[in-house]
Amino acid sequence: MSLHCQGRFTTNITEASGGGYCKRTADDAPAVLSTGFDLTLDGDAINLVIRYSDTAGGLVSTDSIGAMTRLDRSYLDSDADLTGVYVSTQLGSVRWLSIDSDGVVQDTSADGFEKFRCRIDAFISPFDFSKVRVSYDGAIQGISGAWSDCDLTDQAGLRVLVGDASGQNDGAVRFYDVGPDRYVDAYLARDYPVYPDPVSRMNYARVCNQGLPTPIASQYNVDDNVCNDL
Repeated sequence: MSLHCQGRFTTNITEASGGGYCKRTADDAPAVLSTGFDLTLDGDAINLVIRYSDTAGGLVSTDSIGAMTRLDRSYLDSDADLTGVYVSTQLGSVRWLSIDSDGVVQDTSADGFEKFRCRIDAFISPFDFSKVRVSYDGAIQGISGAWSDCDLTDQAGLRVLVGDASGQNDGAVRFYDVGPDRYVDAYLARDYPVYPDPVSRMNYARVCNQGLPTPIASQYNVDDNVCNDL
């Protein structure tokens, strides 16, 4: 079962509780569940209990999860250069995005690469982890802004992963490297039921940096001429 969740919590450093919404596949379509959770931190370990309910309040199931919070070494330091042009690795028609040195995120395009889905006007800013006593290896930052024309529910593999990401979103971005290539995952959350689809995950790869193609750019038919135009 594909399950994607978002929520808010309050914490006293070693414990947290809160709630939110999850999205899963039911009858080949997205279905929304309410969630409540209790979390405890023990060193670098997270212990999490999650309760799932239908939107009418009926309990559906309960999960208990134990996991390490330390991230893989492929993730970036917080002072890494995140600027450049990124393309969607999920669907060819999703517009490219650019990130500048001030953390401004906007959709962009190049001649010969017409894209019509997912216009973006957003901003990336650091989270304050000073009150959370766990270890982080990498760049996890907040993102907020507006997405439009970003309904991917017609794509079978993306109905739950992305769904309809249109609207005002707040969430997180996670940057990481695989070899010389840089990637970003965006986890987006929208107010429910104002927006019927409460959560999305989008994935991008960087193809241009400082006007030059990155090592992975050729896989997306991006070369010096394209990066110069951007």
